[in-house]
Amino acid sequence: MWPLKTAQRAIIIAGCCGMAYTQLTLSAASIDFVRTLGGTGLHVGILNALPVGMLFQQFLAAVLANHLKYRRPVWMWLSLLQRVLVVPVAFGPVLWPQVSDAAWTWAFLAAIAVNQGLLHFCTPLWLSWMGDYLPHVGLNAYWGQRQRWMQWTAAGSLLFGALLLYQTGLGVRIGYPVLALIAAVFGVVDILMFQKVEEPRVTPLPDP
Repeated sequence: MWPLKTAQRAIIIAGCCGMAYTQLTLSAASIDFVRTLGGTGLHVGILNALPVGMLFQQFLAAVLANHLKYRRPVWMWLSLLQRVLVVPVAFGPVLWPQVSDAAWTWAFLAAIAVNQGLLHFCTPLWLSWMGDYLPHVGLNAYWGQRQRWMQWTAAGSLLFGALLLYQTGLGVRIGYPVLALIAAVFGVVDILMFQKVEEPRVTPLPDP
């Protein structure tokens, strides 16, 4: 396992990779992708509502976390699934054009729903882990530094996505799947970096 200082730097880098994943996957390009498939305002509304609509998964994760000895295995495998889930569906209209665009539209919305559900399920597990691992002294300053780098990464990711889509001539139908694939690479790197971050054993709270 990495020493604390190395792990803290890795957690910042991983956070930047995770931010790149999020911005490239759920940027405005995802809305354009849905519209390119023939999606209407209804489909776009569902797409935009899913990140908030799946928040209830955090409550399920909080209950589960209290019954685990270690959070890393569950968090890592579900997070890896979450990071690659959108890619095959995004490439679907290109690889299987015989399937109707309407079917791919709903498949894409379903993939985003599962994606966001897994994200919200895994987030409390990760926060609980970090809360047990990171030193409380200076934590606010460290977290602020991490957030600063993540916001710069978010801006850079959006700029990269815009240039890829509108300066290469790919178009959204092909360009968004390419963005989703690049995002998945960043997302998987984010998760795998935590293999070397120590995890303290869970201290369960008494059931109410």
